[in-house]
Amino acid sequence: MDRRTVLTTIGTASIGSIAGCTRSDDEASVTELRLAVPPEGSSPYVIYSQAHSGLEDMLPGEGLISLKPGNGHWVATDSLIDGAIELAEVGANTFHAAYNGVDPYEEKHSQLRTIYGGSVELPFGMAITEEYRDEHGVESLEAIVNNELALDFATYPEGTTGEFFLRQWLSLYDATIDDLINWGGSWNPAPGSDIISMFDAGELDAWVHVMPQGHPDWTQLTQSNNFYYIGVGDGVVEEFKEYNYLPYTVERSDEAWQQTLSGIEDQGDMDTVRFYGALGTTEELGDEVAYSLAEAMHEMSGDIAEAVPAFNAAFDEESVTDDVKLGAPLHNGAQNYWDEAGLL
Repeated sequence: MDRRTVLTTIGTASIGSIAGCTRSDDEASVTELRLAVPPEGSSPYVIYSQAHSGLEDMLPGEGLISLKPGNGHWVATDSLIDGAIELAEVGANTFHAAYNGVDPYEEKHSQLRTIYGGSVELPFGMAITEEYRDEHGVESLEAIVNNELALDFATYPEGTTGEFFLRQWLSLYDATIDDLINWGGSWNPAPGSDIISMFDAGELDAWVHVMPQGHPDWTQLTQSNNFYYIGVGDGVVEEFKEYNYLPYTVERSDEAWQQTLSGIEDQGDMDTVRFYGALGTTEELGDEVAYSLAEAMHEMSGDIAEAVPAFNAAFDEESVTDDVKLGAPLHNGAQNYWDEAGLL
């Protein structure tokens, strides 16, 4: 969510055929898609690594999809708006902000909505090392800001969820990422493998991201580092409701979160944000392709939930039929599938 993961449609025929994403030969047609995803280790990358072969099987004609890890959703969104790509993954944790004036996505693009796992609760927050907490005596982001403390922190590459979330969180205290840097800290946007190496080398104090159950980078980090989890708190929850983030509270004793919470000191419940999967596109995508993608993602939701542990934590089938939460408008082809399947 990086404001969006992107599927780029690559036509193998003339420009005129790209709208349908197919090539018509004498014998068969080809639907060829290039799938750009966030960095390796991110939840969308894991999800589409599991899902893309199944999507290929359900596309019209011969389906071909290749994964292309990129730097984040924000860059992908700009490419979509510029017309360079035709299809974007829309994870509704950060990305629902687009429907509330953060960028012009709503004005220029319809939404091809597909659900690959119902919904799941993801904890947003900052994990600081216990050494940093003990040295400075702080247990909140507000305290770090009020005391203008130097903080060396990491997020995934620029444009991904952690950066967007942190900017919104800091704004509640009239602070910015530049302030954290000016106070002697550093921002280190990097792939997960680099973040793990920097923590192991003692170069980082904190990581800002969502921390779903079974996230591979988070699981590896907590094997060699001790963290204190700073939850977002009530003020942030209220602020994020304005962006349709739909916050929830998860009990820390819930068995589904034990792997997530490994290495984090028990501090009561966790404020979280509901996450689901969807695809955004323009009307340039052919109705047949949009229909097939909507059908494939919905029918594969169970398989993906098994492959990605986070989706087993809190599956809510009712969220699939909630227009307000899921966003609109729909691509005509996706609308046809959802109507026929009785999901709207």
